[in-house]
Amino acid sequence: MPPTPPAAAAANIAAPRADSRRRRRSPAAKAKAKQHLYVVLNDRKDACEIHKLDIDGGGGGRLMMNAGDMASLKTLRRLPEPPLLRLQSPTVHPCSKFTTVGSSIVTMGEYFSDHYCGDWFREARGNTLVYDTKTAALTVVRHLPEGLLGVYDFVAAIAVGANRLYVLDEGTMDDYRGRIVGGMHCFRLTDDDDDGSRKKKERWSWWQPDESTRISWSDHPSRLPFDTITGQIEAYAVHPKGRTFFVSVRQVDDEGTFSYSVESGKWTRRGDWMLPFVGHGHYDGELGSWVGLHHSDDDGRLSACRVVSARQRRALPEVKVSKEKVFVQVPGWARVQAELVYMGGRSEYCLVEWLEPEGSSDEEKCDECVLRLTKMRVVYDGDGELTVAAHRLSGCYKVSKV
Repeated sequence: MPPTPPAAAAANIAAPRADSRRRRRSPAAKAKAKQHLYVVLNDRKDACEIHKLDIDGGGGGRLMMNAGDMASLKTLRRLPEPPLLRLQSPTVHPCSKFTTVGSSIVTMGEYFSDHYCGDWFREARGNTLVYDTKTAALTVVRHLPEGLLGVYDFVAAIAVGANRLYVLDEGTMDDYRGRIVGGMHCFRLTDDDDDGSRKKKERWSWWQPDESTRISWSDHPSRLPFDTITGQIEAYAVHPKGRTFFVSVRQVDDEGTFSYSVESGKWTRRGDWMLPFVGHGHYDGELGSWVGLHHSDDDGRLSACRVVSARQRRALPEVKVSKEKVFVQVPGWARVQAELVYMGGRSEYCLVEWLEPEGSSDEEKCDECVLRLTKMRVVYDGDGELTVAAHRLSGCYKVSKV
């Protein structure tokens, strides 16, 4: 079983709001607006770490601007110690999934049998952990929906608003058809919101595993209009009004995009087209578009498209692809994972890349891997083309693979 990539999650949780009005700010206000990136690593055998990195101050690691700098790997520093938070077994295990919603980092611990994990992981079955980056509070709920208890059952997690997370799985059983078809679960941080229904009638029934916290999971999964067993979710994006999200699915003999309304609780097939991203398409208010890594994995370009109407069925708007390639290309090095993180502000992003020496096997321990952070701005130029501007390296760190 291949290990989870060490850069399991990266997010800007408290991004400054976009502001079109130019104003002079005091030094104190500028310092307050400093941007940070939260990076989750599982580069330790029995622990996961959350690091809070200052990407405006040079990153703290020696900068590697080109292939020649990779030869000086031994001069790279590791991430600052101690991390913001270290989670050790049995609280988490190597295949725990990390995501974000609002100001919180959410960890979902999957099921492991005794055959695979031994005694020290027995208590980690079905844990949901929530770390609030604003209050530094860590909440542990010993529950995970049944459809998410399998090692590979987690498919996608889509944050809608600051309070709800929609988690899709491939482990939910359809009792009527007698087979596994996959489903969708809803996770909420507090019970003081509604699902957006015009009638203010909650679409989900909730189960609160621990009375000491208001954290809840939906009591029953919602059925999906596509098969997550044979299909794969290629991309997803949330409408800026927060009432609809879109999912592009590629199956063996079919592909298409579906939308889910949190108001009606219904899925709608939008057409046979696909969102142009791989993974998350971020809504950029400055551009009025969704922006993400282009779906061609090895391309290293960004793509953008105007937001699709939440109600009208129509084809995907025109897609813009940047001319610039943002991935670093270094002979002898392979890219294991890349993630684009929206930093807010004036269309600011951070590209997080995980690199390891070519030829490294999944089972091989490696102490010479690199976490590379690149900050950039994305704009439409005078011709309406997507352009990467203000492209600069924020830092490189030496990390390990276990």
